[in-house]
Amino acid sequence: MKRAPMHPREEERIKELSSYFILDTEAEKNFDYLTELASAICGKPIALVSLIDSDRQWFKSKRGLDVSETHRDFAFCSHAILEDGLFEVKDTEEDERFFDNPLVKGEPYIRFYAGEPLVSSRGIPMGTLCVLDDKPGELNQVQRSSLKALASQVVELMELRLKNIQLIDSLENLRKANVEVRLRQEQLMSLAKKHFLNDLASGVIDQLRLPLEELNEEVFQVKNKGHDVTKLEYAVVSIRKTFLYLERIASWEEKKGKEHFDLASILNTLMIISKSLREKKNIQMHNLVHRGTMIKGNRYQVSQVFLHLLKNSVKALENCEYNARSITIRPQMKGDCLEIIFEDSGNGISDQLKPMLFKAFIATENDQPGLGLYLSRTYMLENGGDLELMNDDTTKFLLRFPAAA
Repeated sequence: MKRAPMHPREEERIKELSSYFILDTEAEKNFDYLTELASAICGKPIALVSLIDSDRQWFKSKRGLDVSETHRDFAFCSHAILEDGLFEVKDTEEDERFFDNPLVKGEPYIRFYAGEPLVSSRGIPMGTLCVLDDKPGELNQVQRSSLKALASQVVELMELRLKNIQLIDSLENLRKANVEVRLRQEQLMSLAKKHFLNDLASGVIDQLRLPLEELNEEVFQVKNKGHDVTKLEYAVVSIRKTFLYLERIASWEEKKGKEHFDLASILNTLMIISKSLREKKNIQMHNLVHRGTMIKGNRYQVSQVFLHLLKNSVKALENCEYNARSITIRPQMKGDCLEIIFEDSGNGISDQLKPMLFKAFIATENDQPGLGLYLSRTYMLENGGDLELMNDDTTKFLLRFPAAA
């Protein structure tokens, strides 16, 4: 018996075969149809889809044979994959390569073999579609042509099967990505709700502060005139309790420690949850902070800072030209510190408002800063950084983050 030499591209060939994820898989009827056709057309009792692994031949489909694999040294198909076309042995007992082969001398007593190589789209043979008989024989031209056509169909099935696997993997990856996006959306929506409560409480506080003081003064004056103001005093106390409760809401923050995290993940999530609103208002957003931009801080507080800046920019851009609305977030390094420039194409902040921009409970005639920017700067300071307004015609904020040690 002469063992077939290794294929000239053996290492590449094994990798190609492995890439189809087909070895040791269950039988599939579409492959079985083709072996059944090959057996019927060629008039041979045995037909196989044989794949040549590193040390064995394994049968993806078999007709007329019970075993699922044999050693590669005994495989006729090991010889067939070295050929450019059909490999046919009319009588194994008359061929010096096979006359003493265990598969000739014993079960299944092969006397005839014909195998057409299964060649991948990259021109690499992976196995054969073959027919066998326990009697000597020869294929006619129609049978040879048919076996070649069926072998092409086997390769097409393998390619289609691989594409289905890749599609399933892609869908699973997409499903996992969607789950992650929904989770982050829920997390940020939760943060947004808290932020909304902050803004709502801040607005109510701005409206109540002066009237409450005026009411308190009126009660005091009425009481000094000898009138019974017990009910009024009770009402004022109730209002003050409500006022203090709103102040606690306005300064509410999640108590979490500092951690290392990717700033890009927060910004990308903000882009996702704000996409619908920005599209409605025709606002372009450019996040130039790449993945892997690591910082150390309180993730919640940093999220709040960018959420507030984004909300302010979206509101400010409503007054700009429809086709000139944009928000840009870009990073720059200054020494060991990371700086983030948050800029929108709005008309800038009025000179009247700039000096009081980061103060709490300050209101101008047309603007109500509330607590948003005050808390944003407070959060940045608590995280070892800073937030400041840059001098520019547009609205441009500079955020400084310490080195992520």
